[in-house]
Amino acid sequence: MSASKLLTYSFVKTLPDRTSWLRKLRNRHGFTTRMFVRSMCSSVEPRHVVISGGGMVGTAMACSLGFNPMFEGKSITLLEAAPKKKFELSEMYKNRVSTVNLSTVSLFNSFGAWDKVLQMRCQPVKRMQIWESCSDSFLTFNQPDLSDELAFVVENDVLLEALRTKLEEVSERVEVLYETKATKIELPEPSTDSALKSLVSITLNNGKVLHTNLLIGADGSNSVVRKSCNFPSVKWDYNQAGVVATLSLSEPTENNVAWQRFLPSGPIAILPLSKKESSLVWSTSHEHAKELVSMDADTFVDAVNNALVEVVL
Repeated sequence: MSASKLLTYSFVKTLPDRTSWLRKLRNRHGFTTRMFVRSMCSSVEPRHVVISGGGMVGTAMACSLGFNPMFEGKSITLLEAAPKKKFELSEMYKNRVSTVNLSTVSLFNSFGAWDKVLQMRCQPVKRMQIWESCSDSFLTFNQPDLSDELAFVVENDVLLEALRTKLEEVSERVEVLYETKATKIELPEPSTDSALKSLVSITLNNGKVLHTNLLIGADGSNSVVRKSCNFPSVKWDYNQAGVVATLSLSEPTENNVAWQRFLPSGPIAILPLSKKESSLVWSTSHEHAKELVSMDADTFVDAVNNALVEVVL
């Protein structure tokens, strides 16, 4: 049921004597009841779906709903706190990357976003090699057919640009509000005769208020949606910092293996970006992280190589 129909029904239902009241209204003012109710409802402008958070998760959800035939004619609003930016694919790889599994590739394919990723750049992972620093034990993950991919490594900016490009194709169905975020959320009342109070109320940072049938939270670790709904969460401090970098290989290779080694201070991982570059993610103590980022390039490369081969007990 659309929001306008829901409001129309609720508005008329609350009238004490619907038939006589409507007849008097029509005779006095000369317009139909349908026109009157729609004009009353238009000032409310409820959305069928509001997605709080325009990062990769929120934008992927907006694309998935926007291209879904079941949501044809529905209004979808995506709230993005950051300003709209023009994307340019730089020659140098970005340090923020994601490893995308085949289920996510399938999701992106369902609305055509994966082709946009392939038109930019990504690197397949055909094998994962995992080992530890204090023994010879190791794990290897691969598909039965070694030529098949396990996953893909993609820069976060590339994923987001692919999603936003596809989102523009359904702009008549999906509205994106940049520099906008939820600051207060009021949940529907358990039982009410008011159609407006049966919707989620969202106060924005610009003072405007949205109402929606469905609110989706994709607004990160400090989620306003989660806090407003009192969803329980569990967290703890690992007392670690992450050092990320883009590494240049000594010579071009197929570079389709993801490497991860577990050290006493935390894991170090090297993910393929291209035939000549890899992405480093090194989790370690805060003190060691400060040392790493203060090193010159040659010393840093030596530290990475040593972490991959040295025996640490």
